Amino acid sequence: ALLDRQEIPEEFWPYRVQLHETAEGAGAMLIFTRFPPKLAQHWIELMHSLPSPVGIWIAQATHAGIPKPGRIAPATSGTRGMKAVWMGHTLEVHPASFTQANPGAEELVHVRLRQYAEHHIFDSVWDLYGGYGALGFALAGSRHPLTVMEVSSYSERTFYDLAKIAGNPRVRFLRGDLFERMPSVVDAISENDVVILDPPRSGSH
Repeated sequence: ALLDRQEIPEEFWPYRVQLHETAEGAGAMLIFTRFPPKLAQHWIELMHSLPSPVGIWIAQATHAGIPKPGRIAPATSGTRGMKAVWMGHTLEVHPASFTQANPGAEELVHVRLRQYAEHHIFDSVWDLYGGYGALGFALAGSRHPLTVMEVSSYSERTFYDLAKIAGNPRVRFLRGDLFERMPSVVDAISENDVVILDPPRSGSH
């Protein structure tokens, strides 16, 4: 279907398509490096031409919403999300919140982190670029304080849902750009803490 839309320059095609379980059934997320708002109508027509019920959600860094002609409508707090699994528990994750596309690999990482926690002594966990804290909670469990630093506010609700599942009341979600927030908290990180650094595709810079 994408190849039939030759009027859309190739540079504006998605570089990846991810399939997810969503609150409304199967769903696809199209990930773009460039997405001029003027192309929104093209993608609306394309997606609705597919022979199955589809919804469209566009996420760009920290801005996300339903595409409208010429613009992207702001996201709403009531938006139904994607499904993600953490240590056997199903979570609802906002489409603009980061979540791993490969659940098998994610589960393996969670198990490895839990194994690390069982064999090492540490005081607290810092999960930088943490999303909703999936990695941090796998390591902190219910025993260790956890701080997640994340630029997107869309991750916060799932973070606190996950805190209840993990049974960990000693958590905090620090929203904002990592390099703007870090100077105010760096002195609180001790040599006995564990820092998880899982930056976005563009890297930590």
